[in-house]
Amino acid sequence: MYKKIDMSEQELYRIGTVSKLTGISPECLRAWERRYDLQPAQKTGKTRFYSHEQLQNLSKIKRLIEQGHPISSLAQLDGRQLSARLTPVSLSGQTYSADTAYRPQLPTIGLIGTNVIMLEQDEGASDRVEVTQRWNNVADFLNSRPSELRHLNAVALSSPTLNLEEIRDIRARVSDLRIVAVYQYAADTRIESLKKQGIPLLAWPVTWEKLVSACAQPMELDIGKSTPRRYEDSQLLSIASAARQRGDSAPRHLVSLITSLNAYEQYTTEHILEAPDDADLHCRIRADVSCARGLLEHSLGDLLETKAIHAPEKASGARPLKA
Repeated sequence: MYKKIDMSEQELYRIGTVSKLTGISPECLRAWERRYDLQPAQKTGKTRFYSHEQLQNLSKIKRLIEQGHPISSLAQLDGRQLSARLTPVSLSGQTYSADTAYRPQLPTIGLIGTNVIMLEQDEGASDRVEVTQRWNNVADFLNSRPSELRHLNAVALSSPTLNLEEIRDIRARVSDLRIVAVYQYAADTRIESLKKQGIPLLAWPVTWEKLVSACAQPMELDIGKSTPRRYEDSQLLSIASAARQRGDSAPRHLVSLITSLNAYEQYTTEHILEAPDDADLHCRIRADVSCARGLLEHSLGDLLETKAIHAPEKASGARPLKA
């Protein structure tokens, strides 16, 4: 029987007990504490104690990770939000799970920046959107795995001076994503430029209700669908280098074509953002280029598989792709 520690009339569990009950190693729990602020209820010296509620939440997190959810999307959720994600069943556009009441499927949004994350913490959950991801800054967002971005409908970005380069980078990373920018000080030229691109702008301070409302609206400018990238630039370089060492030109030629299409896709994205009047045409071109790049990536994968070559691990730390 596992021992419970009673402190201040609260049932607390040592980290070793939590590990045995949840299947999460002590090392992993400590790493989550450092990276995602999953703090234990109490610390006595180097000994960590977790509450019964935390034990339940960690058990849910373990199950959700086994279902494919990344820890970064779960760390700041409360017990009710974690329960809502467990084994949902879709019925005619609705979502239902055993732990929650029947409710409509909500748009999923991510938060980038301290101001918007703190705003959510102050106001709590919304019945109009579901916040599934949080990033401290744009760099963290850009380094996310594709699986963390795939199901997002919108992001709320805290951009104090409306950094155009950051917004362009976000659009290039996930093109069909609605961006709502919250700013404090910005030049009129930047404001007008982003308005022409169809990006909703909100002046700080802003209410959580107003931010949620802006995120829940459909995109005003469709920048075109993009086929998710199978290989990062670092992987393509490694594949080409390995092929050269083997004296095999076919993978290198495919890598060259894929790299060229990646560059042209980026070019069309920038053209859409800088010249909204021609956006419809370049959206279609971008979608075609993206599709062509996806087909070539598939061909490259087939070629590497035939030659028993494995694609190197992604620089972001994701599992290596078997080509």
